[in-house]
Amino acid sequence: MGHNESNFKIKGDGKINKDVTAGFSMEIRNDFSVVGFPDQSVDQHGPDLQPRSMYVFVKSSSLGEIRLARTTAASDDGWYQELGTSTVGGLAGDLFAGGFKFRDNTAAHSLTGYTWTQALGEWTDSSSVNRITYIKPTLGGFVGKVAFGGADAVDASLSWTGKFDTFSAVAGVGNNAYQEHELAKGGFGKGIGTKQTDYGFSGSISESGSGLFLTGAYGVATVDDSAYTDKTFYMIHGGWAKNVTALGLTTIDAQYYKANNGVNDFNLLDKAAGMSSTGHTIGFGIDQALDPVASNIYLHAQRDTLDPSAEITAKKKIDSQSIDSITAGMIVRF
Repeated sequence: MGHNESNFKIKGDGKINKDVTAGFSMEIRNDFSVVGFPDQSVDQHGPDLQPRSMYVFVKSSSLGEIRLARTTAASDDGWYQELGTSTVGGLAGDLFAGGFKFRDNTAAHSLTGYTWTQALGEWTDSSSVNRITYIKPTLGGFVGKVAFGGADAVDASLSWTGKFDTFSAVAGVGNNAYQEHELAKGGFGKGIGTKQTDYGFSGSISESGSGLFLTGAYGVATVDDSAYTDKTFYMIHGGWAKNVTALGLTTIDAQYYKANNGVNDFNLLDKAAGMSSTGHTIGFGIDQALDPVASNIYLHAQRDTLDPSAEITAKKKIDSQSIDSITAGMIVRF
């Protein structure tokens, strides 16, 4: 399915003076989403190397860092704060059902775009587009980011990292405002200029003695038009991670994810038409680090379910069975 796709990074920098560094960073990955998730009609697809990030930067230890060109959203730090994550799991690990399409109550395949990715995929904007990003220096464990770019989007985040005896904690809040969102502005004929705003919150805590960790995240997407229904999600992910084999951390984890009103082509559902959807994910996994060879092996089982009352139009309801997936793999870092 392309989870944990292969990637490599090239980075170089040099000192302008004792406080200021300038450089270039490029990360390339095999981005399966570019050519489309496998679905009922497409069994597999070939590799498609794409830049995940590609930017120049100027960094000052006292004033902060500026990045220019292709980067991920600054608001990512709001909804991706997590400790103790295994190789599979957490907010970013829910797209195993991929591009599989639903059937409606007439037994026909749904329209393009009505897929499990829409129902359960994270709607927070982690896309990599041209932006200018400012990252302030860390102060008291706090890091702030603000960026402008993409579809006239302004996004920002504030994250925090702390440690208390054997406890470690992270937290973040993010905001992403699209002045003219490509998907919201014309989807239901509301006209150009519809503004979409995403809010995300996440936090995580772990205890080194017991190896236990727990993560929570919540998000909402809304537009400045009362005809649309807000899109929301929450996620709970927890487990245990200890080095009991001398090879590296053994992680056993479980997660639950719920998304409301995600099934549609245009980001937000029409209230007047009575459209709604609720999707659930429950997953369990085990991950073994192999520190001597900088690798991880993992096994993950997951069930994705969509409530049968979900509507893809005002008159057609989704009629879909749950999807069960088992994912196994290995990551080698070098």
